[in-house]
Amino acid sequence: MTTNFSLSKEMRTKVADELTIKAVEKHGARIGKKLDKINADFWQRHLTKVAQILTLEPARYPELIQSGLLTATTSCSPEGPGRKGLIKFAMTEHSSGAEELAVFKLVLRSQPFAQVADFIKQERYYKTHYSLVFVSKAGSVPMLREMERIGEQDKLLKAAEAIRIELAEVMKAAVEFRSKTMDILNSVRSARQLTDLFPEAAKLLPPPVKARTEVAPTELVDSVRSMLNKGIPLVAA
Repeated sequence: MTTNFSLSKEMRTKVADELTIKAVEKHGARIGKKLDKINADFWQRHLTKVAQILTLEPARYPELIQSGLLTATTSCSPEGPGRKGLIKFAMTEHSSGAEELAVFKLVLRSQPFAQVADFIKQERYYKTHYSLVFVSKAGSVPMLREMERIGEQDKLLKAAEAIRIELAEVMKAAVEFRSKTMDILNSVRSARQLTDLFPEAAKLLPPPVKARTEVAPTELVDSVRSMLNKGIPLVAA
């Protein structure tokens, strides 16, 4: 039998967050694998171009990078036609955008979406903007001028756009799911009511904080009572 207690705002928020992550977790691995693939394709193509230009053994790259003869990079923010970022999400912290941004962060920071978060990064100068960043799994590699440019007919551009649409749909569904979940949680006042209505959610409730019931020692009571009757003694000068 579930112990009954009142639900706080923090309890409702925690349960809604955990249920939202649970509802979308199956999408994380699938989207993550797709991002990992286009990331690997990008760097493979990049290193092929580097080899054609430098005509050097790749084993020499670390040495030349360390000596400063080659400029190196470990990441790249790809751009499509018109220098537009790929898989770009721009959300506002004001008005209705606040909830979308909060859920986006919640999902992206969850364990099931860890692989997605490897490539979808918060932009440097805009806290509400997230976009695709390719990350070199081989560490530092030689940089090429305009290596971030992706052609309009490039298959990688089309693959990235398909992932962007899929990820946007998942995030939209997560926002709707969490909103409905909060409606349910706000409709009940106690743990027992939630257990009867939505037991899956009740299982996620944190235990209530027990009130302290410690009784002050009699010596402390006697001391205070003595000062009350005799007056507080003066501190010696």
